[in-house]
Amino acid sequence: MDIVHTGFDGLDVAFQGALPASVLAALEAAKAAAQEGNADQLVHLGPGRVAMHVGQVGARGGYMYRCDTGPDGATWFFKRGRDPQDWNLRVSCKSMMLAVHGYQGARDRLYETLEGLGASVLSESIGRVDFCVDFHAPGFRLIPEQFVCHWHTKIKEHGGLDQSDFGVVRTGNRITSVTIGCLPGRQIIVYDKRAEVLSRRKDHWWKIWGLDKADRSARVWRVEVRAGKDHLKDWGITTWEDLDASICDVFKMALRRVRYLDPEDRDSNVTRRGLHAIWRHTKAAVGDALVEHESGLCPDEARRVVRGVARRTYEGLLSGIAVSYAVVRGVPEHRLTEIADDIAARIVRDMRADLPKFLGKYQRARDRLHFIGEDDDRKAGDPALS
Repeated sequence: MDIVHTGFDGLDVAFQGALPASVLAALEAAKAAAQEGNADQLVHLGPGRVAMHVGQVGARGGYMYRCDTGPDGATWFFKRGRDPQDWNLRVSCKSMMLAVHGYQGARDRLYETLEGLGASVLSESIGRVDFCVDFHAPGFRLIPEQFVCHWHTKIKEHGGLDQSDFGVVRTGNRITSVTIGCLPGRQIIVYDKRAEVLSRRKDHWWKIWGLDKADRSARVWRVEVRAGKDHLKDWGITTWEDLDASICDVFKMALRRVRYLDPEDRDSNVTRRGLHAIWRHTKAAVGDALVEHESGLCPDEARRVVRGVARRTYEGLLSGIAVSYAVVRGVPEHRLTEIADDIAARIVRDMRADLPKFLGKYQRARDRLHFIGEDDDRKAGDPALS
């Protein structure tokens, strides 16, 4: 059992402050365009020309605008209010942002964004903090009965109607996830991270872990400790200073209140039974939660990984469409390769028939994929793209 990654995985913050009138006007126009075009709109906001995708809807709590700064960025929420005494700004950092830049680096980027937007900011309020430890543990088997927590805790099947605070997810006869507690309180989840990465195509994690995606024995399990707004308030955590002073204690206490026992320890007195190695290592890791850990993945490389996933997705779509098109055209199997020329000729005809329309689609695609970045393969002279 080896630790392959530790670090913050979630960070939500509200800011007391406001955006300039010009930025709010640009957001309103972009939201209207997003609703009209049924697609998020790329805009460059504020004196720093901050790139954001503006969504069609806002969020609960009076946030009229929902904005995204890319896969290694964050989701921002803004109110229309212009009084900096009000809490008009909120942000939720993405897991890739925290994995690539670390806790302090992510904080710095938040304030760079706020400065670029020209925002007036007076103070902050921490809303949620998640910390994770990833284990390469091919032989690990998750056993819900080995968890020890408060006796009031109930057990439910994940997705059930009972709003209890102990959830179990099963895939066939295999337990893939156990969740204890509910947000905005305290929550601990242990789950099969490899399965989630494969299902959601988060290929950057293989680079971070230093593992081979094709290796079926490369099983990665995550222990994640989450502190929601109510739990942070119980600890008196509101500001960055509070967080830096107390978050390690918050995580350590959570892992004392909830324990995962060693199934090999047969002592009839549960209070004397030893902890599983995965819990001992997690307790040690959260004690150093604020120590920055190198992920081994730089921002440019992270974007290249995401771009590679997108390319493979579109290539698969092209192949699938070509086959379906061949069927509806009645092309026999021995002449399937000829369909490529037919498709290419049709695309060229469509381009020439209405080039402005085609260019409009191209620009919308560039805006949609803006944060993935330019394709470095073309710069390298990839013959497939020349």
